[in-house]
Amino acid sequence: VLGVFGESGNTNLGVERIPYSWGGELSYFQTKTVNKAKSSQSLNPIRVRSNQLNMLGDGLDPDVKPKVYTTAKGITALLVSDITMLESAFSFGVGCGYYQDPEDIPGLAHLMEHVIFLGSKENPDPIAWDEFLLKKGGASNAYTSGDSTVFYVLSSPAELESVALYFTKMLTNPVIDESSSVSEIDAVNQEHEKNIPNKVRVMVELALHLAPKSCPATKFGTGSTETLRINTEKKNISLKKALSEY
Repeated sequence: VLGVFGESGNTNLGVERIPYSWGGELSYFQTKTVNKAKSSQSLNPIRVRSNQLNMLGDGLDPDVKPKVYTTAKGITALLVSDITMLESAFSFGVGCGYYQDPEDIPGLAHLMEHVIFLGSKENPDPIAWDEFLLKKGGASNAYTSGDSTVFYVLSSPAELESVALYFTKMLTNPVIDESSSVSEIDAVNQEHEKNIPNKVRVMVELALHLAPKSCPATKFGTGSTETLRINTEKKNISLKKALSEY
């Protein structure tokens, strides 16, 4: 299992997140910690600050070997080796989210999350990533919060290097194409529509709406067809330029 958490410039990630595993089950680290404690109690996803990374091993099985590295560019990488696992995975967290959305384009950060998976300049085909992962027996997903965007990818151990290389090219050199980006707005809008009947989500949004207007938490982070397509067209905003600047 490979986890990578990125920090750049003056951005402070604060608390970095290890996402839940696929299927809504406990994350890898939750499962290992629960097993060690011989408890079935559900734990919150482990949140690790930079000065706590070296202490992570205390809560894991003896055979699990976590190591922490920091690159010359200041990116902290947490690597965990566990020979009992049949699959490998990695995640990458970027210290910005919908708090950084422009006031006139709510949902831009969420759209950018989708656009990342549309390919790189080396591999510009927007469906090539999904086909590549399918051949490698892998899977991927991501989420955007107020202050971070996290991508995570699953693959077989033998294919981890090639999958990580492909993903890294998309992250560092994405294809920002007007037509492909517009097509992803439909996917973003579907997520928004799915949230509308969710009473818990509605209550959270209401609480955030009552915050001071200067607070970034009041922003509409999901985005929709109205905010990303209709309004940008009315205001003659170039979505490609906005995504490139973001």
